[in-house]
Amino acid sequence: MDAKVSPSRGLRVGLAGAGGIAPEHFDALALVSNVEVVAVCDLFESRAQSFASLYRIPRAYSSLTKMLNEEKLDVVHVLTQPQNHFAAAMTCLEAGAGVYIEKPMCTSTADCQTIADEAAKRGLPVGVNHNTSFAAAIDEVVEAVKERRFGRINHVAVTFSMPAHKMPDRKSNHFMFSSQLSLIEEFCPHPFSVIRLLLGKPIEVRALFSDPFQQLSGNRCYATGQVAAVAERGSAQLYFSAGRGNQEFGVWVYGQDGSATIDLIRGTSTILENCPDPIMADLRGGLRNAGRIFRQSVGKIAADRLVKLKLKPAKETNGFYPAFENFYSAVREGRPNRENAMAGRDVLAYCEMAIANASYVD
Repeated sequence: MDAKVSPSRGLRVGLAGAGGIAPEHFDALALVSNVEVVAVCDLFESRAQSFASLYRIPRAYSSLTKMLNEEKLDVVHVLTQPQNHFAAAMTCLEAGAGVYIEKPMCTSTADCQTIADEAAKRGLPVGVNHNTSFAAAIDEVVEAVKERRFGRINHVAVTFSMPAHKMPDRKSNHFMFSSQLSLIEEFCPHPFSVIRLLLGKPIEVRALFSDPFQQLSGNRCYATGQVAAVAERGSAQLYFSAGRGNQEFGVWVYGQDGSATIDLIRGTSTILENCPDPIMADLRGGLRNAGRIFRQSVGKIAADRLVKLKLKPAKETNGFYPAFENFYSAVREGRPNRENAMAGRDVLAYCEMAIANASYVD
């Protein structure tokens, strides 16, 4: 169990990395009570200083070790390139600071396990930013599963598609495109974290990749994939496309006594439960879900507008806030957080197993 931090004082947080994801972490941290970002470091000193100045962070560093030695931090958010997550996280843990690691946690399950072991030995917290698994619609389905409203979950199907304008395809040296495994490790932790949350660890994973493309660096990757998995508590499928088509993130949960569909892009969901009278069940379910989708859609639009007008707190629409709140509540209470080092390791296991048992269509 993680060491408990006194709730009477604020938590001192540092950022390791001032690149593209750092502003999103800072904005979400600003919404968490009793947390203060007191320092930022980056190998490019000018970038660290610019970030500190823009966000009014007291101190900027070009050395992670120096920041750790001088700041006495409770937690460091590791926001470096994924291939550097392991070294940065271990440096923080050895200095006595907990870590919150941007996905993917590491680039191998072995590194994830080493971090987990080191953190457990020192009684320090580890979190991984699987923020999608904290979406309100996901939470609702997880609670329904716990209440046995769907009976045993037999299957989960996920569609995850990211359009070209959201892909860093102009950066030929980006980690994502260094290999097909790197593409999966960068791209698929979001859907795999949802599958893991609902079904547990992977037992067997197979993949079929297609739609090859050549990067400026010369690396060959495949933009489309179909993944089939058997997990601890059921089977799963994942369809993903990188840089092809519309943005989609849909989840279908199929149980013995009901099912649920979730549209994470549009913030809507439906729930269907079996009953002795299937005709009336279909009618009631259709009417209930029609009203449900209408309320969810209108509520999402209203919340976005009201937050922009500062009539509602930003935490209501910030996609990182629920994950951060879960992590820091666990830190204060001295309990493991949900998306911890073991979750990071399991999600990487889905990635590694998919690549190890993959076929390719040219």
